Amino acid sequence: MNFKLLNLFIIIVLKYSSTPINAQSFRGLYVERNNNIWVSGNNGIVLKSSKKPNQWDTISPSSHYKTKDFRDLHVFNDSTVIIMSAGDSGVILRTENSGKDWKEVLIDNRKGIFFDVMEIDNATGIGIILGDALKYSNKSGDSISYLVGYFTLDYGKSWTAFNNDHWNKANNQLNTLFAASGSSCVLMNTKSIAKKNKTIIEFCFAGGGQIGTEIRYVTLELNQKSITKTKFTTAIIPMPEGNGWGIYSLNSINKKSVFAVGGNWKEPFSKHNSGYRIEINPKKHKFIAVKEQINFKGYYSGCTNKDSFLVAAGTQGLSVWDGKTIKFVSIPNLNVCKFSDDHLWYAGSKGVVEKIKIADLSRL
Repeated sequence: MNFKLLNLFIIIVLKYSSTPINAQSFRGLYVERNNNIWVSGNNGIVLKSSKKPNQWDTISPSSHYKTKDFRDLHVFNDSTVIIMSAGDSGVILRTENSGKDWKEVLIDNRKGIFFDVMEIDNATGIGIILGDALKYSNKSGDSISYLVGYFTLDYGKSWTAFNNDHWNKANNQLNTLFAASGSSCVLMNTKSIAKKNKTIIEFCFAGGGQIGTEIRYVTLELNQKSITKTKFTTAIIPMPEGNGWGIYSLNSINKKSVFAVGGNWKEPFSKHNSGYRIEINPKKHKFIAVKEQINFKGYYSGCTNKDSFLVAAGTQGLSVWDGKTIKFVSIPNLNVCKFSDDHLWYAGSKGVVEKIKIADLSRL
C-alpha cells in the first residue's frame, strides 16, 4: 500500500473514531445493525455506546470481577447482555437491566479451566460455550483430554455441561481453542422441537494442535440434560506445526460456507497463508473443500464478512478482501471486527474502538 492511500485511510478512520478508555484491551465486540455497540475486555470492563455522540456508558459488573478478562459477550436486547470471562475460573454473568445488576449464571473453578467462545442464537435462545481441553482418567487409568463445553436452552439463564464424547475429544490436530476474539466457534443452525423434547445444535469450531489444525462440523441432538445423538466430521486446514499455530476466528458466510482466519500470534509477519473459505454440505453433513483463495498473510485473530467483503483483524492491522483484491491497512494491535448495516467496526488494545463506512472500504 502506498503512503497516499494509507494517509487517506487514516483520515477516514479518525473522522469516525471513538476511543473509550486507553488502558483497556478489548476482545469482546457486539455490533447491532444500527451501530449500537458493546465492548468488553480486561480489568472487568464492559461498555455500551451512549446515545450521546462518541461517548460510552460503563455497565461493568461490580469490583469483585475487576480482575476478569471478559473476552466474549452476547446482546439479546438493549437491557439484556451476557458476558464470558476467560482464565482463572470460567465465569458467565448476565444482566437484564443494562448492567445495573449482574447475576452469576455459570462458574467453573476447575484447575486449568479456560473459556474461549460463547455463541447464542437470539431466535431460539440456544447456545454453547467451548473451552480448552482438560485431562481426565479413563477406566484403565490412562489420561485422556476433552474440550470443555456447556449448552443453554434459555438464552443463557442456565447452563448444562456437555457429556464428553468423540466430537470434543482432543487430539494432535485439535487440543486447544483460542479466545483472542471470542470467535473460534460459529453456530450454523439451532432448532427446538418441543413435542419431541429435542434440541438440535449445529456448529463449526476450530483451534490449534501440535501437528496440524483441524476444523470440526458438529450436529448434536439433546434433551434437557444431555446429548442423545451426535454427528461430526473433520477437515484439516493447512498450517505449520507447533504451538501457537491454528485457526483463531470463524464466521459464517452462509449456511454452506465458513470464513476462517488464524496464523500464529508469535509470528505476526509470517508469510504463511492464514485465510480460508470452507465449503460445507449440510445435507450430507460433510466438508466439501478447504480453499486457500483468501491469501491473507500473517496473523489474524478476528474476522467478519458482509456482501462481497471478507475482513480480518490482527496485531498488524486489517486485511480487506472485496471479492477481487486484498488491501492491507496498518492499524496496530487489533483483536476483533464486526459489521453493522453501514460500517465496519474493529477493536483492540489501548482502548481502540473505531469504525469506517462500508462505502469507504471500496476506495482503499
